[in-house]
Amino acid sequence: MAHAPDTPIVAGNLVEFTIFWQAPNPLPASWPADLTFSLIVGDQIITLPVGSETYPTGQWQAGELISSKAELLYDGGSPVPQIQVGNATVRLQPLPGAAWWR
Repeated sequence: MAHAPDTPIVAGNLVEFTIFWQAPNPLPASWPADLTFSLIVGDQIITLPVGSETYPTGQWQAGELISSKAELLYDGGSPVPQIQVGNATVRLQPLPGAAWWR
């Protein structure tokens, strides 16, 4: 069920993320066969394959654009999701309407 964009996200809501990945062009010789990422929302963490289990990074073509989906429960903590791949971390836009004070 889709979330109404004007309705604030509150603790206990399941949040769905669609993440777009693009393979480097050219692919480096060290391109991993099964790259994973971690999605962090508040204190919740899930680790998944980049792309999908049926289409791991080792099968990607140079420059290919892939999307993956992930769902994570919002626990009421920080509304700023983060994605970690290896040693790199990217902070995403805050969850819509999520109330949180530092």
